Parts: sequence; structure tokens; C-alpha cells
Amino acid sequence: MPEERAATPDEVRAALDALGEADLVRLEKFARYRIRGLGRKAEGRDHDDLLGEAIRDTLDPEKRRWNKDVSFVRHLVGAMRSISSHWREQFDENEPLLESELLQTTDEGEVLSPLDVVGSGAPGAERILAAKEELERIEKAVADDTVVSDILGGLRAEMLAGEVLGLSVIEYETAMKRFRRRVRPTGGQGGSDA
Repeated sequence: MPEERAATPDEVRAALDALGEADLVRLEKFARYRIRGLGRKAEGRDHDDLLGEAIRDTLDPEKRRWNKDVSFVRHLVGAMRSISSHWREQFDENEPLLESELLQTTDEGEVLSPLDVVGSGAPGAERILAAKEELERIEKAVADDTVVSDILGGLRAEMLAGEVLGLSVIEYETAMKRFRRRVRPTGGQGGSDA
């Protein structure tokens, strides 16, 4: 911008002093609007911080210059738009969220946290009961095959396949094929034994 159009720091101070109540209300509303739009990207800064930075930068001719052909209020609005956009660009998206940032309030005034609806990693009573019933079904299906029953017992004891009964690889795989055939769900499901 040509030097004759750029305001001096004294002219900026005079323009600040000349701001009326309506101008200040407009600037505050715009600053609040931009901060609200930033959300957590404002990183704790509020509308006063945004307006204050726009004024400080305008007072420093090395940072931001006011073209006197533009109204001072319009200049500050543009400066706040630029500053808040810069804050948005500089925000680290990997910044962890605080639980308080996730809270929402219903129309009835109830505070909801998404963490309240996250399920536990532990199985519920229904899953535990279903697993016990499935285990009983499997144990009944192989009860007459002592080798398969012993393999299952070894696996429950977290033994490796080669440690169970000292079986060879072929004996172990043969017993496991028998196991899969006996416990395969009915109704045409399942694949080959290979």
C-alpha cells in the first residue's frame, strides 16, 4: 500500500478514540461470532483477545497497516477475520480433547457426556452366560473323544499345541479336524476341514 494511504500510529490512536458505542458493539459482536466459529481452535482465547490483537497489530506498522481509504471499523473487522483464520490454520488437530469439551446439555438441562454411553470392554452377563452355554455344548460334543478333550483342557491351560499330550503335528491336526466336525454349527454353515 502506498505510504500516503497508510495510517500512522497517531492516526490509528485517534481513530480508536473516535469509535462510538455502536462501532464498539459491532466489533464485539463480530469478535464473538469469529470466536464461536473457531470453537476449541480458539484455544481458550475469547472475543476480547481477538479484538485486542487486531488493535495491537494495527498500532504496529510492521504487522498490520490501516488503509485510510477504508473505514477503521471495516479495517478491524478484516483484521479479526485474518487473525482468527490464522489461529484456525495453526491449530493442531491432534490436540487431545478434555471431557468438559465433549459435554452437551439437553433442552431439559441434563448434562450428557459421550463417555457415559461408552460400553465397558468387559463382557456383560448375557455374553458370559452365552459363552458358558457354548462351552458346555462343545464339551458335550467331544466328551467321548479323550484326545480332543485333553487338547481342549491343554488349550484352556494356555499350553501350546506341541505341549498338549506330546502329540505329533499330524496327530494333533487330525484330532482338531475331528473337533471341528463335531462342534460345527448346524444349518449348512462352515467350510472345509482343510
